[in-house]
Amino acid sequence: MEDFRITADTQPAVTLVSNQFIDHYLAEADGNSIKVYLYLLRIVSGQTERITMEAIAQSCALSKREVLSAFSYWEQKGLLATQTDHAGVLTSLRLSEPEERQTAAAATQESAISAEPYPESDDTILQNLLLIAEQYCQRPLTALDVNRIAYFYEDLKFSPDLIEYLFEHCATIGNCSTRYVETVAISWADKGISTVEQAKLEGQQFKREFFTILKAYGITNRTPIENEVRYMKHWLDDYKFTTELICEACRRTIAAIGSPKFAYTDSILKNWKEHGVLARRDLAALDDAHHAQQSKKSTPDRPSKASSGKFQNFEQRTGYNFEQLEKELNLT
Repeated sequence: MEDFRITADTQPAVTLVSNQFIDHYLAEADGNSIKVYLYLLRIVSGQTERITMEAIAQSCALSKREVLSAFSYWEQKGLLATQTDHAGVLTSLRLSEPEERQTAAAATQESAISAEPYPESDDTILQNLLLIAEQYCQRPLTALDVNRIAYFYEDLKFSPDLIEYLFEHCATIGNCSTRYVETVAISWADKGISTVEQAKLEGQQFKREFFTILKAYGITNRTPIENEVRYMKHWLDDYKFTTELICEACRRTIAAIGSPKFAYTDSILKNWKEHGVLARRDLAALDDAHHAQQSKKSTPDRPSKASSGKFQNFEQRTGYNFEQLEKELNLT
C-alpha cells in the first residue's frame, strides 16, 4: 500500500485539541471518527509527514473502510481535505483548524437535513433514503445518521434499492441502529455485494432463527460466524429440530460448562435425535427416564432381611451366569 503525505496548518510540539473542536464537533461525531481525527493530530504534532492507511487503521483498531468513513465525515465538516491521483489513490491529506469552519457550521445549525454536502442532483435521492431510514428506525435521524446513509450511497456506491433493503434486512434482525447498519453495509461491500439479489442470497445464511439461537447463548449484537452457521443449519435442516428445542440445548450448555460451546450443544442434540426427541413432551419423557436411571445408580443395593449367616455382610453382586455356576458345583 502506497503511503501518502499529511500536513496541517500548524506544527505544534505537542498534540493540541482545539476548544472549537470540543465545543462544536465533539458531541455529534461518532467514536471512530474522533479516534481517527485525534490520531491525525498526533501524527502532525510529531512532525511526521508520511503515513499509510494501514498504520492509521492499526493504531486506531479500525478497518481501512472505517478509516475512510472517518475521512469522509471530517471532509464533509471541512476539517480535512484529501487529494488523490488519477487512479483514485490517496496522495495527501490536509487538516484545517476547526475555528475556520465555526461560522459556517453555526449558520447551517448542523441539522440532519440542512447540513448536506451532497451534489444538488442527488438531493432528491438522498431525501427519499432518509425518509425510508426514518421509517425503519422509527425515530428522527441525527446528523450522524445522515452522514452514514450518505456514506452508503456516495462512498460504498450502494444503489438506493440496496440501501433500502439494507435497512429492511437490519429491521428483520431487530437492530436498526445506524452504527449496526453501517457494520452490515461495510461487510457487504467487502464481499463485493452490489445488488439486492446478492444481498438476499447472503442473508439466507443469517436467518432469524440464527439470532434467536445466539440469544439463547447470551450472544447479542453480532452476526454468527461461519462455523456457528454450519452448526445451526445442521440442527435446523438435518436434525429438523425446532428453534425452541435448540434454544433449550443452548441453555443447558451454558448451565453445564458456562460457555456457548457449539460442539457441546451438538452432542446434546445428537443424543436427543438418537432418542427420537421431536418436541417438548418427548424431552420431558427422556429427562424423567434419565433421572430415574441416575437415582437407581446412586442408591446402593441392600441385603435382603431374610438373608443371614456369615455371607450377609458381603455386597451382593450381579452378572453371574447361574446355570454355568450350577454345572461347575455339580462336578465337585
